Amino acid sequence: MSDDVNAGDKHGKTALMRAAEEGRPEAVQALIAKSANVNAKDEYGWTALMRASLRGHLEVVQLLIAHGAWVHVKTDEGWTALMRASLTGHLDVVQALLAQGVDVNARQDNGATALFWASQEGQLEVVRTLIAHGADVNAKTNKGVTALIIAFNRSEDEVVKLLKEAGAKEEIPRG
Repeated sequence: MSDDVNAGDKHGKTALMRAAEEGRPEAVQALIAKSANVNAKDEYGWTALMRASLRGHLEVVQLLIAHGAWVHVKTDEGWTALMRASLTGHLDVVQALLAQGVDVNARQDNGATALFWASQEGQLEVVRTLIAHGADVNAKTNKGVTALIIAFNRSEDEVVKLLKEAGAKEEIPRG
């Protein structure tokens, strides 16, 4: 890798992305001090914030946001930092992102939302938090699958119960 702080590897992953993914706030701070681009994307559209969110590194997430990381950006497939944190159940990161005003109902290219991913993985407290912040419990993927359907199919009974209490409709997708 070159001396350029923003140089990426063969996939475009920068030193800042690597430090964020590994949860190393001191390294993140040092790279930012050397003018690392907090909004650089790799070849798939991933940013340092998305990598830190996926891994649940709250301190790094907060540091990146404080230095101007875009919280609304999407990957090439439409993933957001909120979706990644929701999928992996990192409630503190989900709360930090929601506090920044991210769109709780943002959709991937396939129509999936953060609530869909949290429901699929049985992330009960994340599901509860997303609902409290206005997540659409009846949002459907492009194939007509809702958070309720995916939670039911994955035997996530507590999530199913919570979604029903929040008004999720029991509809079977067609097609």
